[in-house]
Amino acid sequence: PEPVPPGEKLEGDDQTANHHKQMGHDFGSAAAAASHATPPPSRGPPGAEASSTSHAVAPAAQAAAPAAPAASAARAAAPAARAAETIASKFLSPAAATFEEGIRSAGGSPTGWDQQEYNGLIWDSSMGERALPPFWEPPAGVDLDSSGSYVNNQPTIFLMVASYRDFQCRDTVSSALSRAAHAFRVAVAVVEQNAYGPGTEDQSCVEPHKPCAQDPEQPLCKYAHQIRLFKVDSKSATGPVFARHVGDRMYRGEYYAMQLDAHVTFIKDWDLLMISQFHETKNDYALLSTYLTDVQGSIDAQGRSKRRTRPIMCNSHFEGGGQTSHLRHLAQPEEVAVMQDTPMLEPFWAAGMSFSRGHFVVRVPYDCCLPMLFQGEEISIGIRAWTFGYDMYAPHTSVIFHEYAVNSARRRGVHAFWENRAAVDAAAGMRRMVGLIKMAPDLSPASYDHKDEFRYGLAPLTPEQERKAGLGSKGPAPGLARPVELFYKLFGMDTRKKTMVPELCKFVKSGKMHEAFSNSLRPNGKGIDYSVHEDFDIKAALDEILTKLSRGAEDLLRAAIAKKKIPALQNSLEMANRAKRVNPKLLAEANALLSELKRV
Repeated sequence: PEPVPPGEKLEGDDQTANHHKQMGHDFGSAAAAASHATPPPSRGPPGAEASSTSHAVAPAAQAAAPAAPAASAARAAAPAARAAETIASKFLSPAAATFEEGIRSAGGSPTGWDQQEYNGLIWDSSMGERALPPFWEPPAGVDLDSSGSYVNNQPTIFLMVASYRDFQCRDTVSSALSRAAHAFRVAVAVVEQNAYGPGTEDQSCVEPHKPCAQDPEQPLCKYAHQIRLFKVDSKSATGPVFARHVGDRMYRGEYYAMQLDAHVTFIKDWDLLMISQFHETKNDYALLSTYLTDVQGSIDAQGRSKRRTRPIMCNSHFEGGGQTSHLRHLAQPEEVAVMQDTPMLEPFWAAGMSFSRGHFVVRVPYDCCLPMLFQGEEISIGIRAWTFGYDMYAPHTSVIFHEYAVNSARRRGVHAFWENRAAVDAAAGMRRMVGLIKMAPDLSPASYDHKDEFRYGLAPLTPEQERKAGLGSKGPAPGLARPVELFYKLFGMDTRKKTMVPELCKFVKSGKMHEAFSNSLRPNGKGIDYSVHEDFDIKAALDEILTKLSRGAEDLLRAAIAKKKIPALQNSLEMANRAKRVNPKLLAEANALLSELKRV
C-alpha cells in the first residue's frame, strides 16, 4: 500500500515544510522551514560547531582516562574557528548539491566528522572513553528541536549500523545507499567490531565486492565520502549496547536518525517512505520502530515490497528471577495494519529498526556502561525515551527486511559477542539497567554503577533533578518529561511483583491504544500529553475489548453450527480461541459438530 494517497507524496523542502505545518509551526514556506532547521549562516550540518562544545567523557572521568591516541589529541587541538567559520559558512551553499561538493567547497569535513582521524585507529578497551568520538551538541543558541542539517534542500538521514564480525554488513550499507531515492542525503555511521590482523576472515563493512578502480559505481565506492567508520577490536566488544553507544557518538546533527542491524535489506525509495510515514504521525517526537519481517519472499526483482503485513510491538513479559527480573520482548504479531493512513501507537521500542528526528539520539543515547546486556537493551532505551517525551509507533508499511538465521542457512553459526563473556561481569550491567529505569524498586542503589546516570537514565522531573543532571540542551524540552511510574501504570506492569496485564496486544494491534491516546498530541507536535491520562485503566479497557471479541465470536459460532459447514466451524473456532472468553458449552458443541462432520 502507498504510504500516502497518490498525488500527496511531497519531496524535498516542500515535504519538510508540510511536516512543520502539520506540527503547527508557523513557517509558511519551505525556505522558512529550512532556515528554522539550521539558522543562517550555517544552513548545512551544524555539527561543525561541535568541536568547541562537545566532550568525549564527563569531567570526573577525564582524570582517570588513559592518554588519548594521537588522533584524539589532534582533534582536541583543532581550532574551533576551522569548524565554526570555514566549514559552517561554506558547506552546502546553494550551489552545493552533495556531501562531496560540500566537502570540496569547504576544504574539510562538513559535519564535524573527519574520517581521517579514525582511519588508523582500532579501538580497544585499554584506550578508554577519550579515544571514542565526542558527542555532538547543537551550536550555541540553537534549540535542539530546531536543529537538523540539509543537503541539496533535502533533510539528511543519519543511518547507524553496529556490526559484530558480520559478513553481511557491507551488503546492508550498499542496500541503503543504492535504494535510497536521495542517497546523497544519507550519512552512514558504521561501528565495525572485527578481528583484525593477518589471517582474519572478517569482512570489512566498507570493502566493496570489486575494487573501486574496476567498478566505481558500486555504492561503497560512489558514496564512500558519506560513510563514517569506527573500528573496534572484536576482543573488546561487550555487546550491542556499547557498539550503539559508539554509534550514537558518531551522530553529527542530521535531521533524521535511523538505527538498524547489520544484516538487513532495503526496498526502493525507502527514505521517502520512512519520511512520509514519520510525517503522518504529526508528532516531532515520534519513534517509528518495530521488529522487522523476514526478508525471505518479501522483495520483488524491482526492489519493491511484496508484503502487506507489518509487525507491531506489544508482546512482552518479565524474564529472570530476583530483583533483576526485567521485561523481555517476545515474538510480535504481524498483520495488515488496521490503520493505513498513519503509523499506530505502540508501547515498546525495537533496537533492530528505529527512525526518528535526530534530537532523539542526542537526548537518549545508548548507555556507556551496560556490558554484555542483550535482552535489556530495548527496554532501557524505550522506557528512557518515553520519559523524555518520545512516543513509539509501528509503521503501516515495511520498507526494510531482516535476514533471520531460522530461515537462512548462511547466518547459522555466525560469530556473536558472547565470545567475550568470560572477561566481563554481565550481572553488573543488568543491575544498572533495571536500577536506572526503576524496574527494580527494591534494588539497593549501592548495588549498581551510577556513572553518568542522568545522561543515561530517566528524564529529570523537578528543577532540583534538572540542576543535578546538568544536561542543558540534552535534557527534555520544558514540560515534556514524564514519570516512569505512569508508563508502568498505563500499560499494566507491576515492577515489584514482576507481572504485567495479559492480552496487551489486543489493546495495541486493534488500534485502541492509538484511539485512546493520539488525540492528546500536543498542539506543537512535541509528543503526547499523557498527564491527562493518569486515571486511564488498562484492565478496564482490555475487559471491554475482550467482551466485544467474545460476543462476536459466539455469534459466529452459532451461525457456523447452524450452517453445519466445516470451513465455517474451523474459522469460528479459531476466532473463539483468540477471544478467550467464549461460553465453554458453545465451544464444546462446535467442536463436537466439527468432529462429527469430519468423520462423515
